[in-house]
Amino acid sequence: MVKRLQDGFANNLSEKWAQVNEQLPMLERLLRKSEKPSEDFSRNWHFKMSPLCKSFVSGDTTGKWCIFVPRANIDAAWDKIKDALERNQLLCAKVSTVLPSMAHGNIHVICVYTDNWANAQDLTASFEFSVGGLAGQGRA
Repeated sequence: MVKRLQDGFANNLSEKWAQVNEQLPMLERLLRKSEKPSEDFSRNWHFKMSPLCKSFVSGDTTGKWCIFVPRANIDAAWDKIKDALERNQLLCAKVSTVLPSMAHGNIHVICVYTDNWANAQDLTASFEFSVGGLAGQGRA
């Protein structure tokens, strides 16, 4: 009787361990950070600032453009925004990762910030780059 219980326990433990091993790739994927917003399950947002922007706090005068991009195009769109940030063409931006986009029909959002929404030149330049530069990849 004891032997049969031990064998049953060992078999049950082996089955459970096999199930855990099957789920490990999924768990690793969920915990893995990725530079691609379409693959990052580890956080809600990627945030990037231009080299000239040492800190950023959103306030009453902060402007923001929101560009909605399907998952199929989000990595290429984010790469364009990051390049513009590196060249100091934009102040700062963030992009939603796969986590929040799953709740919104696989649509990501890129938020491009300006220092002052009343600065027409800055606002227009950031609009032309972020919305115009991503034409065909999403909608503003």
